Amino acid sequence: MPCEACFAPLLSWVLQQWSGTQLTLALDATSLQDRFVVLCVSVLYRGCALPVAWCVLPANRPGSWRPHWLRLLRLLRPGVPASYEVLVLADRGLYASWLFRRIVRLGWHPFLRINRGGTFQVAGRTRSQPLLVIAKELGGWGSVSGVAFQGQRALPCTLGVYWDKGCTDPWLILSDLAPPQCQACWYGTRAWIEHGFKLTKSEGWQWQRTRMKNTQRVNRMWLVLALVLALVLAVATLWVVTQGSHHEDQSEQHRSWKNRKNTVSGSSPKREVSLFRRGWIAQIVALWKGEPLLWQHHLKPEPRPQPNLKRLFFDSS
Repeated sequence: MPCEACFAPLLSWVLQQWSGTQLTLALDATSLQDRFVVLCVSVLYRGCALPVAWCVLPANRPGSWRPHWLRLLRLLRPGVPASYEVLVLADRGLYASWLFRRIVRLGWHPFLRINRGGTFQVAGRTRSQPLLVIAKELGGWGSVSGVAFQGQRALPCTLGVYWDKGCTDPWLILSDLAPPQCQACWYGTRAWIEHGFKLTKSEGWQWQRTRMKNTQRVNRMWLVLALVLALVLAVATLWVVTQGSHHEDQSEQHRSWKNRKNTVSGSSPKREVSLFRRGWIAQIVALWKGEPLLWQHHLKPEPRPQPNLKRLFFDSS
């Protein structure tokens, strides 16, 4: 499909503007009423998500998503330099051992959340234990190596745990990163892809109003429509977010934002205005003033979050 041939170049284009070599991708699905389901891979950036690969499927049709996810990841691989450290995040509904193994085979690091009902055998122990038992042993935060699950599902990996106060369930993350490198709190950035879906719909490009019914046309629209009428989804979102990123860097708010305590939760300040909204306003102002619409050629991701140990569910002290 011609549209799929653009995924790796699109990601490569994003990374040409990227500062550093840490990259975080997220996998998730979004639906449009009872017409479409979009499987999407996005780059996570400052509270936003930039779609770089997707597959539009008819809604309410039987069939496995496995071949589609595997194809999307395989198509993106040529767009990432070998020197990059890539995390791939997915929620509990998408966890699968085949997804974990494919991400590792690509040279990236899976960061997949699992349900609390499984078991884990810590390295050096003779038997498996319930995941919640291990989470409590770690005091609500930490990581250990071992084998997740049992039997045919057994998977050698690292288990990362983060259990915040007020949360019924902890974040239980499976990764191939060594325990000292695996910080389960990084999973908190996965929610940015959900905000990215809102930007394609009611809070941004108003895609929920489309009357399209053909999945192939929707696939092409996600790539091209934005450049034609300033309604682009993938490319236009990248354009608007880079504008917002530039204006945020110049603002007083970002100077205080950069100096904040970079934690997953707690009293750290939140963005009063999203990058998308900042970029949108900047374009409207430029049009009103008759100024050219310029592309800001930089993307400066923030450091990955650090755990707020004061807000853990279990106080290890």
